[in-house]
Amino acid sequence: MPAVAAFVGWITNVIAIKLLFRPHEPVRIPILGIEIQGVLPRRKRAIAKAIAEVVEEELLSKNDVWAKLESPEIEDALVRRILSLIEKRVKEAYPSWFPETFLFPISYFLNGWLERKLREAIPEIRDKIREEVLERLTLKDIVEGKVNAFDFKEFEGIVMRVASRELRFVEIAGGVLGLLIGFIQLAIIKLMG
Repeated sequence: MPAVAAFVGWITNVIAIKLLFRPHEPVRIPILGIEIQGVLPRRKRAIAKAIAEVVEEELLSKNDVWAKLESPEIEDALVRRILSLIEKRVKEAYPSWFPETFLFPISYFLNGWLERKLREAIPEIRDKIREEVLERLTLKDIVEGKVNAFDFKEFEGIVMRVASRELRFVEIAGGVLGLLIGFIQLAIIKLMG
């Protein structure tokens, strides 16, 4: 009796976990007049919305993203990129008939002057675009769209990669609980009989 109960507890949890994901598409059972589909595929849109809300409200807010964009490292990278592009354009526009010995001092002067001006302008530009960016940046919509765009097999794979140990524990726990219930049933039968 305990072995049968352990098997029933284990197999029930295995089937329950499988039914979270499968079948991916609705399957009609005409004899019973029902339609079966995995819980997660059936509720994919609601789950995507819930995940998006959790990401935006608890994990990664717009202000978090903006704070990273305001970091000195991003500012330095932006200034270096702009200076690199300007230097490239200056070299392209530099007349071929003009002596190249003048190119280095002009480039050096321009880089120094432009870097100072850029570093002065970035805080002002950043402040002016902050509200607009935060208003238009919709992490929730981005996350929800990405989750909804997942092929469900891909989504299942992600969940299995992340939670495979936990799901395996649930399966084994079903067997252990079944075994305990089996022993309790056996003890009750022995006591009664």
